[in-house]
Amino acid sequence: MKLETRLPRNGKEGALYGGIICTLTVLLMTTLSIILISEKLDGKFTEPADSFNAKILFRILFTVLGMSACMTLIGDIVGNGISSEIFSRFLTNWPRNFLIVLIAESLVIQPIARFAMVKLHAYQDKKNYASMMTK
Repeated sequence: MKLETRLPRNGKEGALYGGIICTLTVLLMTTLSIILISEKLDGKFTEPADSFNAKILFRILFTVLGMSACMTLIGDIVGNGISSEIFSRFLTNWPRNFLIVLIAESLVIQPIARFAMVKLHAYQDKKNYASMMTK
């Protein structure tokens, strides 16, 4: 019996394999959503004078729309293969996925990411100020 070398053989390998797939898929889908959907639509629905909260809300909405739709479709294909029921399952699963990701992005993920940026920029500003003072 020939062992398949392209797929995991045990739980640890399965976790690594799944982690690689999830990470790369999320990176790809996030990048595509931001480049193709969020930026373009955000510019159409907001004005330069609009508040930060208005702009970030539209970016979250458009990113989640693209990401949840693509990930629901990809997840269904990976889990069930391509079949005639793919679109009926999509119509059933996507609204739930969209709502879960929208809530997570709005209340947990985006605030954590923005907090990290505030801390990073404060550190960089402090470092730049210190280097300017020593010159």
